[in-house]
Amino acid sequence: MTGDILESVRSRLRGPIACQLRAIFGGREENTRAALRTGYSALLARLVHRSTEPGGIQEIYRLVTSRGVGRIFDNRGHLDPARVGGESVARSMLGNRFGAVAHAIAAVTRVDTSSATGLLAMAASMLLSVLEVHVTQDGLDARGLGTLLLRQRSVLQRMGLDARITSAMGFSSLSSMLGSAQEIRAVNAQPEPMKVPIAMYHRSWVSWAIAGAVAALAIVLLSTLSL
Repeated sequence: MTGDILESVRSRLRGPIACQLRAIFGGREENTRAALRTGYSALLARLVHRSTEPGGIQEIYRLVTSRGVGRIFDNRGHLDPARVGGESVARSMLGNRFGAVAHAIAAVTRVDTSSATGLLAMAASMLLSVLEVHVTQDGLDARGLGTLLLRQRSVLQRMGLDARITSAMGFSSLSSMLGSAQEIRAVNAQPEPMKVPIAMYHRSWVSWAIAGAVAALAIVLLSTLSL
């Protein structure tokens, strides 16, 4: 699969799914699409940052692999359940900033707040769906998923996010959000001190003891011979 998560999501938002989105949310199609695109981009940026925090990627991996949402794009008749289930997922990603992000999306894309909330929930389901497919098809473990998420930094930087969105997530800009992730990654990448097994210490002590005994015996023999 392509390593561009956003492109993977966009490639699936065509045909019947696009028609269903218009039927569910109404309004102007370009505004609905913009709100959905902003929603899953913001959530992906949040996952990228969270993946570099202590325990973050394990939490994300459990979320991706435990929901079974990988077939959402095969369900041509019913996208509304994805919106209902997606809200709890989006809230778990954003915490108490969920409402602020939904309001920011509404302001940026000119949809009403109710639609922005529903589209943010839908975006969460769609994003996790794509991630689940990547994990399944590419055989990724938690570390592999973390690597995939970190590769999205350049894609997100090229695309950009409105400052109102990143501010709603608690960052002054997208650069500061992804820059912070890079710094944390550098800290996490530092190698742990090498741990020497206790048995190795024991073997080392025995070796030195034997060497000392041999040396002492040699000195005694040399002293005897010199007499």
